[in-house]
Amino acid sequence: MPRFCFWFLALTLAALVLPTSGSYAASQLRMDLQNKLGERLCRDQNPLEARELWQLGVFDAQLQVAWIDATDPIALPDLEDEARKKADIVQHHGFAFGLCTPLKAWVVSSHAPEPLFRIEGDSILLATSLMRDVCASYDLDAAEAEKGLPRSLQKKSVPLATHLQINPAFLKAGTLSVTCHPPGRTIRGPELWGLMPIGRWDYAQIPFFNAAKLKGSIGLKKWIEHLRASHKLKPLQLDRPILTRFAQELLQESSIRHPRALLLNQASELNKKKGKFLGENRVKASSSSEMAWLLWHSPQHRRLLLNKEANALGLELSRLDLDELAVLVVARL
Repeated sequence: MPRFCFWFLALTLAALVLPTSGSYAASQLRMDLQNKLGERLCRDQNPLEARELWQLGVFDAQLQVAWIDATDPIALPDLEDEARKKADIVQHHGFAFGLCTPLKAWVVSSHAPEPLFRIEGDSILLATSLMRDVCASYDLDAAEAEKGLPRSLQKKSVPLATHLQINPAFLKAGTLSVTCHPPGRTIRGPELWGLMPIGRWDYAQIPFFNAAKLKGSIGLKKWIEHLRASHKLKPLQLDRPILTRFAQELLQESSIRHPRALLLNQASELNKKKGKFLGENRVKASSSSEMAWLLWHSPQHRRLLLNKEANALGLELSRLDLDELAVLVVARL
């Protein structure tokens, strides 16, 4: 078997409003991802942004991508084994792979073992059956592209029905998201499985964000201040020592998964000080503007940014190999 060297890149985000967690099912080959992503991944190693995935007809969230350079020619059965192993390690339920040259390949893993959304006529079908074995419940949320608090469409246990039919005519232009809540109280928190555009809108837009001026953690904090002011919400206290420490501690977990045990400890500490831990957002991306885009257009993440009870924010960034990780702690102090 050839020796592989991996370069990982994930353009992902996760939101936690305490608590949840879970079980795990073996991963499946995603031929749709194999067919739709192969040409793009072999062409360049730039991040796969959500808007680009949408243009390719892919509505999965939190895809994880790795490029492989080998010293010997790569056999497809070996590559498939590696792709499956990588998916299993991160407890993803779908995977795909492809060769660019005899010595270069890519692998991808996904939360869902099959496509979660399907467009059929004027309707969107959500394949709820895909979540049945691994999600105790799920949230279906919608957010308008330009403004406003997200709207909860479904918040329930995974039904026995194979799919849920959604009529986008009753929704404003924006995004639709699906969040899985794994069962039990283990280390796993909620997982964003799907993010899909609905209606016609400018996919590049980020309200109040100027990419030339709002960079790094300071830029993200200023942007969040603008968002809350535009929604007539109280301003957030920034750089409070306790929340700065919380965010720095949370950055020690470099994946997109929420370190649940640490979050519960932080919530308990804040409670003893008569405060309230409202939630954590985690986002990995290659730039501050892409982080802002993901935080705004993901309904669950926007909901935490616009929490009416919040009056304090801790936000820290960490540079990873190919991107950055931002952790946002939202609280009432």
